Amino acid sequence: MNSVRTQLLLALMVAIALLMAAAVVMSYQSVSYETEELYDAELAQSARVLESLLSIELDFAGPVRPGEISPEERVITAPNVSSIEEYDQFGHKYEKKLAFRVWSRKGTLLLGSGEKSGMLEYAPQRGFAYEEAGGDTWRTFTLFSEPLALWIKVAHRLEIREELTHKIAVLNTSALLLVMPFMVLLVYLIVRWGFKPVLHISNEVANRGAHNLDHLSFTSVPAELKPLVNEINRLMAELSISLERQKRFTSNAAHELRTPLAAIKVHAQNLFPEDERTLKIQQNIVQGIDRLAHMFNQLITLSRMEAVDRDYLLQPVMLRPLVQEVLQELQPEAQKKQQQITLELQDSLSLEANRDVLHILLRNLVGNAVRYTPEQGQIRIESLPVDKGLGLVISDTGPGLTMEQKKLVFDRFYRASGQGSDGCGIGLSIVSEICEHFGYQIELLDSNLSTTGLRIELCLRPQEVKARN
Repeated sequence: MNSVRTQLLLALMVAIALLMAAAVVMSYQSVSYETEELYDAELAQSARVLESLLSIELDFAGPVRPGEISPEERVITAPNVSSIEEYDQFGHKYEKKLAFRVWSRKGTLLLGSGEKSGMLEYAPQRGFAYEEAGGDTWRTFTLFSEPLALWIKVAHRLEIREELTHKIAVLNTSALLLVMPFMVLLVYLIVRWGFKPVLHISNEVANRGAHNLDHLSFTSVPAELKPLVNEINRLMAELSISLERQKRFTSNAAHELRTPLAAIKVHAQNLFPEDERTLKIQQNIVQGIDRLAHMFNQLITLSRMEAVDRDYLLQPVMLRPLVQEVLQELQPEAQKKQQQITLELQDSLSLEANRDVLHILLRNLVGNAVRYTPEQGQIRIESLPVDKGLGLVISDTGPGLTMEQKKLVFDRFYRASGQGSDGCGIGLSIVSEICEHFGYQIELLDSNLSTTGLRIELCLRPQEVKARN
């Protein structure tokens, strides 16, 4: 999609999602680091608290040298806390994931706690370490008490650290995910509000036609859009001047060229040929002038169609009287070729349209049928089938068109070979221009009047159609 607003929204959403993911990762790493620091400090503190408590315990036990404490007299085991659910008056479930052991200087176990702490090995080495015990990984801190001559080891199961870090990360992520919809909505509203002036200018330009080239208003236009509005206004001014020049040229050309062509034709017709060769030359001159005048009229019509406004002078148009008017104009040529023209249209059919433009459209379509249909041929004009909307069907018994010719016949100055006519190749270009400009639909099919011929189905926009009784 080429929408700037959509691309901006997608880019912002992706950027926000990436930033949130990065924030979650950084938060997880930070929480992991801080949790490790906190638990290590807690281990060290617990070891020193345990040292103080043992010092008090040994003072109450009497004057016994710490290094010679009898294991049978001094081994104390902490209560089993495996049955505690989450936490209650008896403690917390995490207690079974904490452990401590006390050894004498010689490695004799004196005191211990924790369900699996008995698997922690005696290692007379001070400081922090990781140990495997009971199938679990433990973070340990070992302290040697000089006054008591005891080795004290305090341990955390690594699982408790990871569990706490995971919980904190989940809470942070959940909070971000809860905020995410509101953030998306807020970004959408902000982008929509920011693009409101652009849409206003776009709608104002879209609602204008060739006959409304007034300058755009600068009211409430942001500073960033003022250069664009200036350029649009400049372009409209130039376009207005160009259209005015085109109208003047069309008017002048119609006046300056039609009069000389008519005079040349009159002079050519006033010649009195003395032989058959001179008569043939006279006929060729008259035919060439007629062909030149026809091409000139078509070019002028095409130029006017490109400048006409779609909604300019729309009015109710009765189809049957309009077609009869077109046939009246083409009657001399049709009578000369002794063609049979059948008109089958309801009197009540009408639509809102530009009558002059619709007249030019039908004049070219019916005129082509008369021009390319041979002598004593048939032409039939009828209503379009109801399921296809309101429109006309023009069928003839002319040479018809091949599939390739049907694709190219609407191109300017294209003339299908083998048609046997002196057309200039602009008539159907005018038809195509009108249909595209006014939203009409046209389809070229094979005629059902004979083995050759063309069938033209013209649909005149059903949404603008109405029937009168």
